[in-house]
Amino acid sequence: MENSIHKRIKRRICSYAPGSVFVPSDFADITTQSTASKSLCRLCDEGLLRRVIQGVFWLPDKGAHPSPDKVAHAVARSKAWRIMPCGRTALYILGIESEMPKKWTYVTNGTYRRYSYGNYKIEFNNTVSRFIDALSDKSAMLVQVLKAYGKNNVSEELLKKIRSYFEDAEATVLEEIQDTTEWISEAVIKMFS
Repeated sequence: MENSIHKRIKRRICSYAPGSVFVPSDFADITTQSTASKSLCRLCDEGLLRRVIQGVFWLPDKGAHPSPDKVAHAVARSKAWRIMPCGRTALYILGIESEMPKKWTYVTNGTYRRYSYGNYKIEFNNTVSRFIDALSDKSAMLVQVLKAYGKNNVSEELLKKIRSYFEDAEATVLEEIQDTTEWISEAVIKMFS
């Protein structure tokens, strides 16, 4: 039976593109986390996967290490957290900044945690639930982008620059943003007016 489970996990992993990142909970429909973890470790021994950090596994691609964003989302899946990139990480992911951050930071409804692998550092910071739990992904990302710049640095030029990233969710963002900080709400209304 265990060999059959291992084959099913291996088959599923092989259906993903190189560069994909996995955690044992990704296979909850096949088996328990404990058995999935053993199978993922076995796939590392077989050379198919590499362990990134404890409990996170990578299907290698051309790079020497997996994307920090993929690793962060894998950690979040394993802990059932909601996360959102913040600070320079949010600006880099949206393409507003071109320089890759040295430390990838995320806000979460989970707990504070730090991870390191290769030259990458990932940090999760707990935040007020209204900045993550009550917002759609687009609204939460917009809040984090504005917070990255700070109240005194949000100019009309910046709002014009970032508007295109959020136009497809304008109605949702305008509705949800009312429950955030006043200056953020005012900046978003100004951005869409």
